[in-house]
Amino acid sequence: MTFHSTGTFAHKKLKEWGFLRNADDDRAFLHSWQVALSQLGVQDQYIPSTWAAAEAQSAQVLTPILAPTPEGIDLAEQLLSMPKSLDGGLTRGLLNEFTRYLLGDEVGDWLKLKRDPAAAAFLYAAWPTYLAFRRGTIPFLPVAYYALDQFIRAFAMAFLNKGEDAKTTPITIPDVNRP
Repeated sequence: MTFHSTGTFAHKKLKEWGFLRNADDDRAFLHSWQVALSQLGVQDQYIPSTWAAAEAQSAQVLTPILAPTPEGIDLAEQLLSMPKSLDGGLTRGLLNEFTRYLLGDEVGDWLKLKRDPAAAAFLYAAWPTYLAFRRGTIPFLPVAYYALDQFIRAFAMAFLNKGEDAKTTPITIPDVNRP
């Protein structure tokens, strides 16, 4: 179920956003996902051979059990919380709205994500434009594209490093499900 919440969902979004433009792109993404699943120890009989099979399997095993849980709400809160020392909490509205943008309002409501109309308006205007830059469908202003990309990268690194200037980003992998 977990691998469908990432692989099939990512495939759907990449197609929706115009990054998988042809059958070769589609097959390449499927293959990379299949390799990852194999490396993670998923048995071959459960690794879908086509995207149609993956979507059917997801509809059978994932979709029927999607529902809010206390653990899911707590996990979302942990993942979306940002140290206030970085920006005084201004980014949280954008993170909440981006989560809603990706997963939908129903899941956003399940996760008890507060609405932020200003962040939503910005996101709904900025994200499609950014995706067009990334796809290369806006061929002008390559310097602006590069600068925007570098700004997003720097922001992500500052977020992951909790505002500290670091050459690497340590990621602690938990060895328990919850405290």
